[in-house]
Amino acid sequence: AKGRKVVMEQTTVFDEDFMTAEARKKHRVIGQVFGTYWLIEYEDNLFIMDQHAAHEKINYEAFVANLKEKKILSPKEVKDLQDYSKIINASKASMNRMRASAEQVEQALKELED
Repeated sequence: AKGRKVVMEQTTVFDEDFMTAEARKKHRVIGQVFGTYWLIEYEDNLFIMDQHAAHEKINYEAFVANLKEKKILSPKEVKDLQDYSKIINASKASMNRMRASAEQVEQALKELED
């Protein structure tokens, strides 16, 4: 339209008011491109959202919330327990698998922080 300015920028919509419950009521999904991106109209703006990245972000935020609420233990907390096999009543083989998994989670968290 005449007199309108087009601005193209990459933004993190999760840091803005875009994802609040009130804002989501005003979203209008107007299409999908390449089976990956949603076209979302909101307050006279067009947002192109990578639906897979959005899903990963939501899962990550749920994981962090569970970690903060102590619904799950961090890898460090698992390592700090003296003899947690008594707490969860697991075999030595199961404990070794859990230790390996804890190390993998710890490494993944370090990579996310970088």
